[in-house]
Amino acid sequence: MDSPGEKETRWICPACGLLCDGKWKVCPACDYIREDGDELFEADPAELG
Repeated sequence: MDSPGEKETRWICPACGLLCDGKWKVCPACDYIREDGDELFEADPAELG
């Protein structure tokens, strides 16, 4: 369980467009490996359900 103060992050795979969890280093759909320069963004809490 994540601590309440921890922000959820997401990134969009540039290869296939899948919305990926910020904790993932590799896209599960196409095996794209996230580079350190790839942009992470904070997930909207409403999206997390």
